[in-house]
Amino acid sequence: MATIPLILPDALADDPSVATGVIVLEGVRYRLTFRWSPRDDRDGQWRLDVSDAAGVLRLAGVPLVTSEDVLAPYHYKGRGVPPGRLRVTVDPDLVTGARRDPGLHDLGRAARLEYVESADAQKS
Repeated sequence: MATIPLILPDALADDPSVATGVIVLEGVRYRLTFRWSPRDDRDGQWRLDVSDAAGVLRLAGVPLVTSEDVLAPYHYKGRGVPPGRLRVTVDPDLVTGARRDPGLHDLGRAARLEYVESADAQKS
């Protein structure tokens, strides 16, 4: 049982392009793809795709917004997504101190993604 930080490539903050990686969460292998979507909202938004080990797409375009669990709406039997929580936090706005969502150059710097295993997620 643990909280696992998802380490994103340092270059992603300087050159925001598509980043794909493989991770094992709770004994299951997933492929996660992070991409910037410039048409969302005013300034754009990061999106997450989740595929299984065979490359079958399980989720597409999940908005990476500040949240205790961006996967919460997708936790139902047969969906094939990680059973724990994916928490997204971002340093507050430097000027106003307000909470904000990850911007174009935040992943790998001011934005953090953590996976909370399902046994721990049920406790909190």
